[in-house]
Amino acid sequence: MTNAEFVQSLRALADFYEAHPTLRPAYSMSGNDVSIYAEGKLEVVDAARQFGACKNISDDTFYRVQKAEPIGMFMLQALDYHWNVCTRKVVGHRTVKQQVPTAFEEREVREEVVEWDCPEVPQ
Repeated sequence: MTNAEFVQSLRALADFYEAHPTLRPAYSMSGNDVSIYAEGKLEVVDAARQFGACKNISDDTFYRVQKAEPIGMFMLQALDYHWNVCTRKVVGHRTVKQQVPTAFEEREVREEVVEWDCPEVPQ
C-alpha cells in the first residue's frame, strides 16, 4: 500500500462518518480494523443499520457487527460484550474432567533480580 492509497482510505472513512453523523467515533484503529464500542443491543443494531450489509461475528467475549464491504482499506465494526447484546441460554449439560489443585508445596527457587539500564534521551 502506498501513502496515497492510505490517505484515500482515510478520506473514504471520513466521508462515511460525515454521511452518518450519529455513528459513534471509533475508539480503536488497529491494522485495518476500525472499531466502534457500541453500548448495548440498541447501539449495535443502530450501527448495523448504518453499515448496510454486514456480518455478525461472535466469540467468547465480544459480539461484533462488521460492515460487509471495506471502506477503502478499513474494515469497520461495532462491538460490545456479548452478554450486553445477546441472551444467554443453557442448551444442555456435559461432564468434563478438570485438573484441580489439591495441595501446594513451598520450595526455594532462584530468580533473576533485574535493573534496567536505559540510554539518556537528549532534550
